[in-house]
Amino acid sequence: MASRQLINFQKSSFFFSKNTHLHFRRLLSRQYRISNVIGHDRYLGFPTIIGCSKTDLFTAIQENVRAKTDGWKEKLLFPVGKEIVIKAVATAMPSYAMSVFKLPLKLCRDIQYYLCYFWWGQQGSESKIPWLK
Repeated sequence: MASRQLINFQKSSFFFSKNTHLHFRRLLSRQYRISNVIGHDRYLGFPTIIGCSKTDLFTAIQENVRAKTDGWKEKLLFPVGKEIVIKAVATAMPSYAMSVFKLPLKLCRDIQYYLCYFWWGQQGSESKIPWLK
């Protein structure tokens, strides 16, 4: 059963492998009136082609989480407020990337470190002990 959705040809593009013949590329482009993409494009903030190093690719997520938590440290938040911003904002930032890509373990640990650091309230070189009840 067709969904009756139409393709927006102005927003669409083809990406061909190096092994695809030039004649075939031109034929498809002319037939469907869709341009070819030569370089790397981005879709929803992520590149469509991923190389060998995923760590370099996702450092922006790590930096965004760190910047958010550093900004929140300036505000005096009660534990309930901290919990809400961690759950609503900080964990939502990498969730799309996690649903599409398998993130490197080091990146996940770094994000967890920033969130724990924010939760327990360290300021500068100060270190607090997470007491258990």
